[in-house]
Amino acid sequence: MLRSGAMFVLFAGVVLGVLVPEEVLALEGVEDNTDIACGEHEGCHKMQHIVQHIVAEKERQLQEKDDQLQEQSRTLAFVKRLHSSVPPGANRALVEAATRTEVCMSEQPWDTTCDQKRSSELEGPAGREKFGEDSSAGGGDSVSYGSDAGAAARCSNVRANTATTGDLECVPDQCNCYTPDGFKTSCTECEEYWGGVVECPDGDIGWEGVYITGRAQYCAAWDSGAAKIGLQVCTADTKTCTKLAAQHLHKMSKSAGILVMKRMKCDDEVGCSVFKAGKCFDVGQDVFATHLNDWNPNLTDEAQQWASLVVAQLKAGTATVCGNTTTDHDIATAGILGY
Repeated sequence: MLRSGAMFVLFAGVVLGVLVPEEVLALEGVEDNTDIACGEHEGCHKMQHIVQHIVAEKERQLQEKDDQLQEQSRTLAFVKRLHSSVPPGANRALVEAATRTEVCMSEQPWDTTCDQKRSSELEGPAGREKFGEDSSAGGGDSVSYGSDAGAAARCSNVRANTATTGDLECVPDQCNCYTPDGFKTSCTECEEYWGGVVECPDGDIGWEGVYITGRAQYCAAWDSGAAKIGLQVCTADTKTCTKLAAQHLHKMSKSAGILVMKRMKCDDEVGCSVFKAGKCFDVGQDVFATHLNDWNPNLTDEAQQWASLVVAQLKAGTATVCGNTTTDHDIATAGILGY
């Protein structure tokens, strides 16, 4: 009976057209085909080289597979830890997909505020800054941020009954603002859009827009060009940044989209605190030419048109939030978590 090594040599010899000497095929007691004594047979030496190469490649593939299994094991361990921290009602599958480095803890992340922490275990030494959590959505790093970790990035003026008052003093300029007609430096034009005093409180999504923390402190409307392009503005030291967007997410209905904002405030000693809010709306009529974003050349213009309808409906109290059982809701949840 032939040893496995000899059989392997025979098979390779037939496939590659190399003549295998009879004494090689008759060898007994050989534990490793690399130890076969070929003598003066040139074909045998060639076969040894081929077999050694094949064996080395197989070993490399096995090691690669082993590395993949270890990575899957580490990922599974992370997901298990994540599951244990996600509150009831949150879509676990979407949270896992969207939060490899940011864990959102909000019970309703698609329509309220969102808690975030950056995992130093995943990010490594370069990413060990701590991200604050907004306790209004259930969380808080009591060691670094006290009982309300997101307060540093949240405005002191918030929409009633939607968020806890933050520590950030937000006093919007009454004569600088971002309206649907562009950035305005006119008190009259700003007051005209906001109907008097210009204000845009944090908390749940309202028609007034988002408080921007840059060199100038002002309100940006949801149906402005700022939201259309997903504008981000930072202070001169880049330690406080705010961004906003009015977006149609890929494969959402032609009548649906999201309004979403995020603010980060960093401190050299404590770390970075994050406040985020977003919501999915369905305006009840097709605005987007297609549900496929990559097929829509007018996507941003249509997003601004859609946002104008949402703002009007929010003012009138008739805005419709995407239903919890809809595909739009699921897509929006993932999009807001990942924003």
